[in-house]
Amino acid sequence: MRVFGAAQLVTAQKANTATLFALANHAFEGFEKLIELNTQAVRSALANGETYWCEALLCNAPDEFLARRTGLMQSAAEQALAYSHQLAEILFKPYADWMKAVGVQYENYTSTARSLVEEPARNVPAGTEITTSMMKPVFPTASSPSETVRKAAEQVIKAAKNTRAVKQ
Repeated sequence: MRVFGAAQLVTAQKANTATLFALANHAFEGFEKLIELNTQAVRSALANGETYWCEALLCNAPDEFLARRTGLMQSAAEQALAYSHQLAEILFKPYADWMKAVGVQYENYTSTARSLVEEPARNVPAGTEITTSMMKPVFPTASSPSETVRKAAEQVIKAAKNTRAVKQ
């Protein structure tokens, strides 16, 4: 008796491959955005540094120099905060996409595993019901840790979204 045929295997592999390449493309898009953000940050830092030193060399008194230095520090702190917000935005999207795909894959694998046990269980010979009934509780127990991890990851995503919404 064949439970999982070649056609189902090919279909599952096609879906897995499509998911893998979609996730790889999302990751690469995030990487491109990260490079762009870092390039902008370096250009901005160089421009600010040049401006600061040109102005600092024009200072005639120490208090004037300290005032410019304080202004530079405040500006740098604001830029660092803006950078961290943009970085969180860039990193959050691919992570959310990955977690969504993991959830879908988890559901598919759980469903397939259950059908692998339940399908043959319907056609078992008389007298093997005890063995079959012993196998059924294995899947909820085996999937419990991964379900806990999945729920924890969802909570982290929700917390990150809430934090991001509060900061905006």
